[in-house]
Amino acid sequence: MNQINHVETRINVRQVLGQYRTWCRVAGRVLNRYKSPLLDGMPPQHTNQNGTENALVAQINRVREAQAEIDAVDAALWLLRADHRAVLVFSYCVMCPIAMISIADLIGVANSDAVDYRKRLALDEFAEAYKGGTLQVYK
Repeated sequence: MNQINHVETRINVRQVLGQYRTWCRVAGRVLNRYKSPLLDGMPPQHTNQNGTENALVAQINRVREAQAEIDAVDAALWLLRADHRAVLVFSYCVMCPIAMISIADLIGVANSDAVDYRKRLALDEFAEAYKGGTLQVYK
């Protein structure tokens, strides 16, 4: 059985979670779980497209991709233990990331070393939960 390379897996998770705030900006979502209306269900327009129309379609596709990524991250986060979810949310998914010592106070642990340990475990859990484990790297 293949063993998981935890270092590379955590790098993958950090890259995905590091884009969460950007995806929220692109998708027009506020980081307090407010969701903007989706543009789904609109009939396709078969017209002669110009540059402006192409740019608009590209922007709509970018927004949809960002929304799909946000949904995938949120779904994976909700599969984690509560303390692990809290560490990742406070580190990556809020407007201003919170310092480790403040996270320690919020989740009720002794110090930032305990938070760091939980964060490493949470990154591994997230890699397993996100899109069926696509972030996991094997040795």
